Amino acid sequence: MVELLVVIAIIGILVGLLLPAVQAAREAARRMQCSNNMKQFGLAMHNYHDVYKSFPNSFQFFGNDSGRIRPTARTRYDGTGFSWTVFILPFMEQGNIYNQFDQRFDILDSDVGATSHNIVTAASQTPWARCPSDVAPETVTWGDVPSQPASSYKVSVGSYHYYSTYAWPDTVSNGMFACDKYNGIRDCLDGTSNTIMVGEASYFHQTYGRLYGFKRASDKRTLHQQHCSAAGVAAMNQPLTASNAVRSQTFSSLHTGGAQFVFADGSVHFISENIQHTNHLPGVISSAGIPSGSPFDSVNGGVGYGAYQRLHSRNDGLVSTYEL
Repeated sequence: MVELLVVIAIIGILVGLLLPAVQAAREAARRMQCSNNMKQFGLAMHNYHDVYKSFPNSFQFFGNDSGRIRPTARTRYDGTGFSWTVFILPFMEQGNIYNQFDQRFDILDSDVGATSHNIVTAASQTPWARCPSDVAPETVTWGDVPSQPASSYKVSVGSYHYYSTYAWPDTVSNGMFACDKYNGIRDCLDGTSNTIMVGEASYFHQTYGRLYGFKRASDKRTLHQQHCSAAGVAAMNQPLTASNAVRSQTFSSLHTGGAQFVFADGSVHFISENIQHTNHLPGVISSAGIPSGSPFDSVNGGVGYGAYQRLHSRNDGLVSTYEL
């Protein structure tokens, strides 16, 4: 009996030692799959760029007037609500989904005269939308696009979010992506290998990622691009005690110690959550909501403008101090 108990104890110890190794191996596999997803984004973005000579916009806030049926003149909120992922679908071997979207109308089919099935197509599942380490369900029910696939990935709009106004200059709206604007490699003055393009935004951190876009039916507003994009204004992996506004506009993941990002050259890098971040803000904001002065702490030679924020900017002209 004593020998049996000793054997059982030894087996228990071995199992206790083995389980962490198994979990670590599983996480390594999940992280590799996530990296593969992101490499596909990088490849698709560059194939898109080869065809259109720019990257897609982050979110259609105003949208495209071409062929659109409207009962009245356009308003500020009268966009389609489509996100960047819709535009790269043909380059992700998802041309069948892309062809089902009718971009003359919004994602909710709420336009007068709309006869498309955008709201149905927006429920289409894809295998690359979610990080395997994330806890995102297959579909999310926030807002008015039902059963839409959750997404663990968002594009970067730069060092600062500009969700409250669209009059910010390019020095502040300084990411590779922006609403209703098409930046290209020509606009990446800091170099494609130094500029973040796409990053992780986990469901666990409640970043509300949506795959195809967002629009609110009650007033047709499309002022919700934080469902498709994020920024470097706040540090990654914000705690759940942070406000919804902060979490929804930051990057995050469940990979231990940081998150993975696609850079504008198509490469994928893991960035530590401990990367220098200074919470530097873009300077004095006018009564109209427009920043004035230099957003990059130029007076002090950029000392107060953190390494993480520099990686999100395509045109700050400052040396990157983070070794990838």
